[in-house]
This record gives sequence, structure tokens and C-alpha cells, in this order.
Amino acid sequence: MGYFSSRGIKFQTDLRKSAIHMNFKGVTYGMRFRFSIGLDKGRELVQCSSKFPLSVPEEMRAALSELIVRANYGVKIGRVEMDQESGDLFFRASSFVVEEADMDKIVRRLTGISIGFCDFFTPELMQCLYSGVTPRLTAPRKAVVPLETQPHQDQQDVTSSLEPAATSQ
Repeated sequence: MGYFSSRGIKFQTDLRKSAIHMNFKGVTYGMRFRFSIGLDKGRELVQCSSKFPLSVPEEMRAALSELIVRANYGVKIGRVEMDQESGDLFFRASSFVVEEADMDKIVRRLTGISIGFCDFFTPELMQCLYSGVTPRLTAPRKAVVPLETQPHQDQQDVTSSLEPAATSQ
């Protein structure tokens, strides 16, 4: 929570789940995503989840499943998931917490990866859902730079796209 508080980013706290929730607006399509980050019950794993602001219609879920498999290929941290019952889409990432870990660094990295991937994946998702483009033609875009070659500037501090949630702290 300190990472977001120190930057004036408003969030909602869920004490039952040791998590916080906030909204962010993607740059590419201006879609509003719901972002959550928190510790697991054993306090050994920081987990974050970004929910896409749409549900995939049942008749499109098979095609989107192929797109998700193609999009997840080669991703080192995180994954896109689709709930096959509801069609809800998520990007989820996690990191183990070790005793000497800098929690702000972990939160910053997972937040940047989650927000960046959601914004990156949105055009392919929209093409497949609404333009009739097949996943085979949609997925080859390879603009994601491997983490080892990313500039160490907090990925241009993507938290600037976070928006105030309805309730703060």
C-alpha cells in the first residue's frame, strides 16, 4: 500500500483478503480496467489481477481461447486467463516474497507488468472479438520487450494511468 500512497494514488482496501483495488485507464483504447493486488493467506506470494472491462460472448470463447494461448506464449511473468463460464478476462501475475525483499519494488514491477500487458493485449483482443480477425493473424505482434532488456525506469512509471477509485484508503 505504501507504494500507491506515496504517489497519491487512491485505492480501496479489502482487509479480509489483504488486498487493495483500484481502476486504471488503458492508453490504447481508453478502456477502464479493475486492478487488485495483495498477499496470499500464507503471506508468501504477492498476487495481482487486472480484469478487462468486457466479457467474451459464448460463441467467441473458442476463438479467444486460441488467442490467449498465443498471447501467453513466451510471457515470463503473468498470464491472460478467461473464465469459461462467464467469459470474463483477466491478466494475473505473482511474485514470491522473500525475507529481504523490497515490497515496493515487487509491487511496482507487478503493477507495471499488469498494466502494460493489458494495454498491449487490448488491440488483439478487440480485433478478434469485433473485426472477425482470426487469432492466427492477430497474435503475431511482438512488441513486448523481454524483461532483461527493459529500461530500468519503472517502465516509464505506468502508475500514471491509475485513476482514483470511488473510495480511498
